[in-house]
Amino acid sequence: MATITAVTLRNFRGFARPKPLQLAPLTFLVGPNSAGKSSIADALLFMAQSGFLSLEATNPLWIGPLVDLGSFKDTVFGHDTKRMIEIMVTLAGSPRRSKPAGSWNVEIAAQLNATKDSPDGRLKRLAVTLPDLEDSAELVRLA
Repeated sequence: MATITAVTLRNFRGFARPKPLQLAPLTFLVGPNSAGKSSIADALLFMAQSGFLSLEATNPLWIGPLVDLGSFKDTVFGHDTKRMIEIMVTLAGSPRRSKPAGSWNVEIAAQLNATKDSPDGRLKRLAVTLPDLEDSAELVRLA
């Protein structure tokens, strides 16, 4: 079973600079209105809705059954389409019937940008890192 242990956002809604957030098995997000609490959940839902967490898709789905973010321009910090959105999710887990030695960690990072050909945003880079094994793989769109 996998557990989300951390989320890092950059240029996603109100988060301009990278903001790593460590998550525990029970995490409460509290703060004033418009502090970004829902943005953290929206980023996770966006990653799942787009298929990035399961690595099944390469096109962002801004509007879907899990979350409605509008568009790239609506979601990027300051509505500045020259910025790149970055979302990183860290997962930890272990096989259901395994000892702690069977545990694993994986980081999935997505970078999205807008271009002249894709003004509503596209996946620029998707990286999967296994920190414990010091191994990684990434998909990079060059054009």
